[in-house]
Amino acid sequence: MHRPTPFVVEWPVEPSLFIDREDELSHAMQCLFSEGMNINVFGEPGIGKTSFLNKLRDEIIKAHPDTLVIQLFLLSYVERETVDLARIFLLAIADAIWEEVFKSPYSELMQLLGQPDPASATFSKEKRSFLRIYRLLRSGSISSQVEETAELEGKLVLGAKKGEKYWVQYQISDLFQFEFSRLLSELIPVMEKSKKSRIVILADEANYLRGEKAEQVLRRNFDILLDNRIRYVFVTFESAKKTFYEADKVLHQEVFLGPFPNESVLDQLIDWYCASFASIGEQTLKFTRKARQAIWEKSQGHPFKIQRLCRGAWLNAKHRRSTTVDIEDVETALHH
Repeated sequence: MHRPTPFVVEWPVEPSLFIDREDELSHAMQCLFSEGMNINVFGEPGIGKTSFLNKLRDEIIKAHPDTLVIQLFLLSYVERETVDLARIFLLAIADAIWEEVFKSPYSELMQLLGQPDPASATFSKEKRSFLRIYRLLRSGSISSQVEETAELEGKLVLGAKKGEKYWVQYQISDLFQFEFSRLLSELIPVMEKSKKSRIVILADEANYLRGEKAEQVLRRNFDILLDNRIRYVFVTFESAKKTFYEADKVLHQEVFLGPFPNESVLDQLIDWYCASFASIGEQTLKFTRKARQAIWEKSQGHPFKIQRLCRGAWLNAKHRRSTTVDIEDVETALHH
Protein backbone atom coordinates (compact mmCIF):
# COMPACT_ATOMS: atom_id res chain seq x y z
CA MET A 1 0.00 0.00 0.00
CA HIS A 2 1.38 3.41 -1.02
CA ARG A 3 2.21 5.81 1.81
CA PRO A 4 2.82 9.52 1.14
CA THR A 5 5.56 9.64 3.82
CA PRO A 6 7.59 7.11 5.80
CA PHE A 7 5.99 8.23 9.08
CA VAL A 8 3.00 6.69 10.85
CA VAL A 9 0.37 8.82 12.59
CA GLU A 10 -3.05 7.20 12.11
CA TRP A 11 -2.28 3.79 13.60
CA PRO A 12 0.31 1.99 15.78
CA VAL A 13 3.66 1.31 14.13
CA GLU A 14 4.36 -2.22 12.96
CA PRO A 15 6.98 -4.21 14.91
CA SER A 16 9.60 -3.90 12.13
CA LEU A 17 9.54 -0.10 12.58
CA PHE A 18 9.52 -0.16 16.38
CA ILE A 19 12.31 1.99 17.84
CA ASP A 20 14.00 1.97 21.28
CA ARG A 21 12.29 0.60 24.45
CA GLU A 22 14.80 -2.27 24.73
CA ASP A 23 14.94 -1.99 28.53
CA GLU A 24 11.15 -1.98 28.85
CA LEU A 25 10.80 -4.99 26.54
CA SER A 26 13.48 -6.90 28.45
CA HIS A 27 11.79 -6.12 31.78
CA ALA A 28 8.38 -7.26 30.46
CA MET A 29 9.81 -10.54 29.14
CA GLN A 30 11.64 -11.15 32.43
CA CYS A 31 8.45 -10.60 34.44
CA LEU A 32 6.31 -12.85 32.25
CA PHE A 33 8.64 -15.79 31.77
CA SER A 34 11.28 -15.79 34.50
CA GLU A 35 9.19 -14.55 37.39
CA GLY A 36 5.65 -15.51 36.31
CA MET A 37 4.20 -12.06 36.91
CA ASN A 38 1.35 -10.07 35.42
CA ILE A 39 2.16 -6.60 34.10
CA ASN A 40 0.53 -3.18 33.85
CA VAL A 41 1.94 -1.19 30.90
CA PHE A 42 0.96 2.45 31.26
CA GLY A 43 1.66 5.88 29.81
CA GLU A 44 -0.10 8.91 28.39
CA PRO A 45 -2.08 8.76 25.12
CA GLY A 46 0.09 8.59 21.99
CA ILE A 47 3.20 7.43 23.86
CA GLY A 48 3.27 4.11 21.94
CA LYS A 49 1.59 1.61 24.28
CA THR A 50 -0.18 -0.37 21.54
CA SER A 51 2.98 -0.32 19.39
CA PHE A 52 4.87 -1.65 22.42
CA LEU A 53 2.28 -4.40 22.85
CA ASN A 54 2.58 -5.39 19.18
CA LYS A 55 6.36 -5.60 19.52
CA LEU A 56 6.06 -7.58 22.77
CA ARG A 57 3.74 -10.05 21.03
CA ASP A 58 6.32 -10.62 18.29
CA GLU A 59 9.14 -11.02 20.81
CA ILE A 60 7.15 -13.62 22.76
CA ILE A 61 6.30 -15.60 19.62
CA LYS A 62 9.97 -15.66 18.54
CA ALA A 63 11.49 -16.43 21.95
CA HIS A 64 8.77 -18.73 23.33
CA PRO A 65 7.05 -20.69 20.53
CA ASP A 66 5.36 -22.88 23.15
CA THR A 67 3.27 -19.89 24.29
CA LEU A 68 -0.25 -19.19 23.06
CA VAL A 69 -0.32 -15.38 22.67
CA ILE A 70 -3.70 -13.65 22.54
CA GLN A 71 -4.15 -9.91 21.94
CA LEU A 72 -7.45 -8.27 22.87
CA PHE A 73 -8.85 -4.74 22.69
CA LEU A 74 -11.06 -4.24 25.73
CA LEU A 75 -12.33 -0.73 24.98
CA SER A 76 -15.62 -2.09 23.61
CA TYR A 77 -16.49 -3.46 27.07
CA VAL A 78 -16.05 -0.19 28.95
CA GLU A 79 -19.71 0.82 28.92
CA ARG A 80 -20.99 -2.43 30.38
CA GLU A 81 -22.11 -2.40 34.00
CA THR A 82 -20.23 -5.61 34.78
CA VAL A 83 -17.30 -6.78 32.73
CA ASP A 84 -16.96 -10.57 32.63
CA LEU A 85 -13.26 -10.74 31.84
CA ALA A 86 -13.25 -14.46 32.60
CA ARG A 87 -15.72 -15.19 29.81
CA ILE A 88 -14.03 -12.76 27.40
CA PHE A 89 -10.59 -14.26 28.04
CA LEU A 90 -11.70 -17.88 27.85
CA LEU A 91 -13.57 -17.28 24.60
CA ALA A 92 -10.42 -15.71 23.16
CA ILE A 93 -8.36 -18.69 24.36
CA ALA A 94 -10.90 -21.11 22.84
CA ASP A 95 -10.84 -19.23 19.52
CA ALA A 96 -7.03 -19.42 19.46
CA ILE A 97 -7.11 -23.15 20.30
CA TRP A 98 -9.58 -23.76 17.47
CA GLU A 99 -7.12 -22.23 15.01
CA GLU A 100 -3.94 -23.71 16.54
CA VAL A 101 -5.15 -27.27 17.27
CA PHE A 102 -7.91 -28.00 14.80
CA LYS A 103 -6.57 -25.80 11.97
CA SER A 104 -10.12 -24.98 10.91
CA PRO A 105 -11.74 -21.71 9.81
CA TYR A 106 -13.81 -19.75 12.31
CA SER A 107 -16.88 -20.05 10.05
CA GLU A 108 -16.82 -23.83 10.55
CA LEU A 109 -16.91 -23.37 14.32
CA MET A 110 -19.95 -21.11 13.99
CA GLN A 111 -21.68 -23.71 11.82
CA LEU A 112 -21.02 -26.45 14.37
CA LEU A 113 -22.53 -24.34 17.14
CA GLY A 114 -25.76 -24.28 15.17
CA GLN A 115 -26.03 -28.07 15.29
CA PRO A 116 -28.03 -29.57 18.19
CA ASP A 117 -25.45 -32.14 19.32
CA PRO A 118 -21.64 -31.84 19.05
CA ALA A 119 -21.11 -35.49 20.02
CA SER A 120 -20.74 -36.65 16.45
CA ALA A 121 -18.95 -39.92 15.74
CA THR A 122 -16.89 -38.09 13.10
CA PHE A 123 -15.32 -35.80 15.73
CA SER A 124 -12.30 -36.63 17.83
CA LYS A 125 -12.60 -36.79 21.61
CA GLU A 126 -10.75 -33.47 21.87
CA LYS A 127 -13.07 -31.73 19.40
CA ARG A 128 -16.20 -33.00 21.18
CA SER A 129 -14.81 -31.78 24.51
CA PHE A 130 -13.88 -28.44 22.98
CA LEU A 131 -17.35 -27.89 21.47
CA ARG A 132 -19.07 -28.67 24.77
CA ILE A 133 -16.95 -26.09 26.57
CA TYR A 134 -17.31 -23.53 23.79
CA ARG A 135 -21.11 -23.75 23.93
CA LEU A 136 -21.01 -23.01 27.66
CA LEU A 137 -18.69 -20.06 27.16
CA ARG A 138 -20.79 -18.58 24.36
CA SER A 139 -24.01 -18.74 26.35
CA GLY A 140 -22.46 -17.95 29.73
CA SER A 141 -24.96 -20.33 31.32
CA ILE A 142 -25.64 -24.00 31.97
CA SER A 143 -28.51 -25.45 29.99
CA SER A 144 -29.91 -28.86 29.18
CA GLN A 145 -31.76 -30.28 26.19
CA VAL A 146 -34.51 -32.85 26.72
CA GLU A 147 -36.36 -34.79 24.03
CA GLU A 148 -40.13 -34.81 24.49
CA THR A 149 -43.11 -36.06 22.49
CA ALA A 150 -45.80 -33.71 21.26
CA GLU A 151 -49.19 -34.53 22.84
CA LEU A 152 -51.11 -32.08 20.64
CA GLU A 153 -50.48 -30.99 17.10
CA GLY A 154 -49.86 -27.28 16.69
CA LYS A 155 -47.41 -24.45 16.11
CA LEU A 156 -47.03 -23.72 19.83
CA VAL A 157 -44.68 -26.68 20.09
CA LEU A 158 -42.21 -25.72 17.32
CA GLY A 159 -44.72 -26.88 14.72
CA ALA A 160 -44.49 -30.50 15.89
CA LYS A 161 -47.26 -32.87 14.87
CA LYS A 162 -48.87 -35.20 17.37
CA GLY A 163 -46.47 -38.02 18.28
CA GLU A 164 -43.40 -36.25 16.83
CA LYS A 165 -40.22 -35.79 18.83
CA TYR A 166 -38.88 -32.30 19.56
CA TRP A 167 -36.23 -30.72 21.80
CA VAL A 168 -36.86 -28.49 24.81
CA GLN A 169 -33.95 -26.52 26.26
CA TYR A 170 -34.05 -25.74 29.98
CA GLN A 171 -31.96 -22.95 31.51
CA ILE A 172 -30.34 -24.18 34.73
CA SER A 173 -28.17 -21.30 35.95
CA ASP A 174 -25.61 -18.65 34.97
CA LEU A 175 -22.00 -19.70 35.23
CA PHE A 176 -20.18 -18.55 38.35
CA GLN A 177 -16.78 -16.94 37.92
CA PHE A 178 -14.92 -19.81 39.61
CA GLU A 179 -16.57 -22.18 37.11
CA PHE A 180 -14.75 -20.43 34.28
CA SER A 181 -11.46 -21.52 35.87
CA ARG A 182 -12.75 -25.10 35.98
CA LEU A 183 -13.58 -24.88 32.27
CA LEU A 184 -10.08 -23.57 31.62
CA SER A 185 -8.75 -26.78 33.22
CA GLU A 186 -10.58 -28.75 30.52
CA LEU A 187 -9.33 -26.49 27.72
CA ILE A 188 -5.65 -26.82 28.68
CA PRO A 189 -5.25 -30.50 27.58
CA VAL A 190 -6.80 -29.60 24.22
CA MET A 191 -4.36 -26.69 23.88
CA GLU A 192 -1.39 -28.93 24.66
CA LYS A 193 -2.15 -30.96 21.53
CA SER A 194 -0.62 -28.05 19.58
CA LYS A 195 2.51 -28.12 21.81
CA LYS A 196 1.48 -24.92 23.57
CA SER A 197 2.13 -25.02 27.30
CA ARG A 198 1.53 -21.40 28.36
CA ILE A 199 -0.93 -18.60 27.72
CA VAL A 200 -0.19 -14.87 27.63
CA ILE A 201 -3.09 -12.44 27.21
CA LEU A 202 -2.23 -8.93 26.00
CA ALA A 203 -5.20 -6.77 27.04
CA ASP A 204 -5.00 -3.42 25.26
CA GLU A 205 -7.17 -0.36 25.96
CA ALA A 206 -7.97 -1.48 29.51
CA ASN A 207 -8.37 2.18 30.44
CA TYR A 208 -11.48 1.61 32.54
CA LEU A 209 -9.32 -0.13 35.16
CA ARG A 210 -9.57 2.67 37.68
CA GLY A 211 -11.52 3.60 40.77
CA GLU A 212 -14.82 1.96 41.66
CA LYS A 213 -15.19 0.39 38.21
CA ALA A 214 -11.82 -1.32 38.55
CA GLU A 215 -12.61 -2.73 41.98
CA GLN A 216 -15.88 -4.15 40.62
CA VAL A 217 -14.05 -5.80 37.71
CA LEU A 218 -11.36 -7.13 40.05
CA ARG A 219 -13.80 -8.68 42.51
CA ARG A 220 -15.94 -10.23 39.78
CA ASN A 221 -13.01 -11.83 37.96
CA PHE A 222 -10.60 -12.58 40.79
CA ASP A 223 -10.42 -16.34 40.14
CA ILE A 224 -9.43 -16.10 36.50
CA LEU A 225 -7.04 -13.18 37.08
CA LEU A 226 -5.15 -15.15 39.73
CA ASP A 227 -5.01 -18.35 37.67
CA ASN A 228 -1.30 -19.15 37.35
CA ARG A 229 -1.82 -20.86 33.99
CA ILE A 230 -2.33 -17.46 32.35
CA ARG A 231 -0.07 -14.40 32.36
CA TYR A 232 -1.63 -11.00 31.67
CA VAL A 233 -0.42 -7.68 30.30
CA PHE A 234 -2.91 -4.85 30.83
CA VAL A 235 -2.41 -1.54 28.99
CA THR A 236 -3.77 1.60 30.68
CA PHE A 237 -3.33 5.39 30.55
CA GLU A 238 -2.14 5.61 34.14
CA SER A 239 -0.81 3.26 36.77
CA ALA A 240 -3.61 0.88 37.74
CA LYS A 241 -1.88 0.30 41.08
CA LYS A 242 -2.51 3.91 42.03
CA THR A 243 -6.15 3.93 40.99
CA PHE A 244 -7.75 1.01 42.81
CA TYR A 245 -7.33 -0.99 45.98
CA GLU A 246 -5.39 -4.28 45.97
CA ALA A 247 -4.42 -3.99 42.30
CA ASP A 248 -0.98 -5.36 43.18
CA LYS A 249 -2.56 -8.77 43.87
CA VAL A 250 -3.30 -9.07 40.16
CA LEU A 251 -0.82 -6.69 38.49
CA HIS A 252 2.52 -7.54 40.06
CA GLN A 253 4.84 -5.30 38.02
CA GLU A 254 4.61 -2.06 36.06
CA VAL A 255 6.20 -0.92 32.81
CA PHE A 256 6.06 2.84 32.35
CA LEU A 257 6.40 4.25 28.84
CA GLY A 258 7.50 7.87 28.72
CA PRO A 259 9.02 10.13 26.07
CA PHE A 260 12.18 8.99 24.30
CA PRO A 261 15.23 9.72 26.47
CA ASN A 262 17.50 11.62 24.08
CA GLU A 263 17.85 13.03 20.58
CA SER A 264 19.83 10.03 19.32
CA VAL A 265 16.55 8.03 19.35
CA LEU A 266 15.02 10.66 17.05
CA ASP A 267 17.96 10.28 14.64
CA GLN A 268 17.56 6.50 14.76
CA LEU A 269 13.83 6.80 14.03
CA ILE A 270 14.22 9.19 11.09
CA ASP A 271 17.08 7.24 9.52
CA TRP A 272 15.39 3.86 9.92
CA TYR A 273 12.02 5.04 8.61
CA CYS A 274 13.60 6.71 5.58
CA ALA A 275 15.65 3.58 4.83
CA SER A 276 12.52 1.46 5.10
CA PHE A 277 10.72 3.83 2.74
CA ALA A 278 13.56 3.62 0.21
CA SER A 279 13.51 -0.19 0.39
CA ILE A 280 10.02 -0.23 -1.17
CA GLY A 281 11.12 2.00 -4.05
CA GLU A 282 9.93 5.33 -2.69
CA GLN A 283 11.89 8.56 -3.01
CA THR A 284 13.38 9.73 0.30
CA LEU A 285 14.26 13.15 1.61
CA LYS A 286 17.10 14.25 3.88
CA PHE A 287 16.41 15.95 7.22
CA THR A 288 18.89 18.71 8.07
CA ARG A 289 20.41 18.86 11.54
CA LYS A 290 18.47 22.05 12.31
CA ALA A 291 15.22 20.35 11.26
CA ARG A 292 15.98 17.40 13.54
CA GLN A 293 16.80 19.68 16.46
CA ALA A 294 13.56 21.60 15.96
CA ILE A 295 11.50 18.39 15.87
CA TRP A 296 13.17 17.18 19.07
CA GLU A 297 12.65 20.52 20.83
CA LYS A 298 9.00 20.86 19.83
CA SER A 299 8.05 17.21 20.46
CA GLN A 300 9.98 16.87 23.73
CA GLY A 301 10.60 13.26 22.77
CA HIS A 302 6.91 12.28 22.58
CA PRO A 303 6.63 9.53 19.88
CA PHE A 304 3.29 10.64 18.39
CA LYS A 305 4.39 14.29 18.21
CA ILE A 306 7.66 13.23 16.56
CA GLN A 307 5.79 11.20 13.93
CA ARG A 308 3.31 14.01 13.27
CA LEU A 309 6.00 16.69 12.93
CA CYS A 310 8.16 14.48 10.71
CA ARG A 311 5.25 13.74 8.42
CA GLY A 312 4.12 17.36 8.24
CA ALA A 313 7.65 18.62 7.55
CA TRP A 314 8.16 15.90 4.91
CA LEU A 315 4.97 16.91 3.06
CA ASN A 316 5.95 20.59 3.20
CA ALA A 317 9.34 19.82 1.67
CA LYS A 318 7.68 17.74 -1.05
CA HIS A 319 5.30 20.63 -1.74
CA ARG A 320 8.35 22.87 -2.26
CA ARG A 321 9.78 20.22 -4.61
CA SER A 322 12.83 20.02 -2.36
CA THR A 323 14.89 16.92 -1.56
CA THR A 324 15.74 18.33 1.88
CA VAL A 325 13.55 18.81 4.94
CA ASP A 326 14.64 22.06 6.60
CA ILE A 327 13.69 23.93 9.75
CA GLU A 328 11.17 26.07 7.81
CA ASP A 329 9.26 22.90 6.91
CA VAL A 330 9.09 21.96 10.60
CA GLU A 331 7.90 25.46 11.59
CA THR A 332 5.15 25.30 8.95
CA ALA A 333 4.09 21.84 10.18
CA LEU A 334 3.67 23.26 13.70
CA HIS A 335 0.88 25.53 12.49
CA HIS A 336 -1.14 22.90 10.63
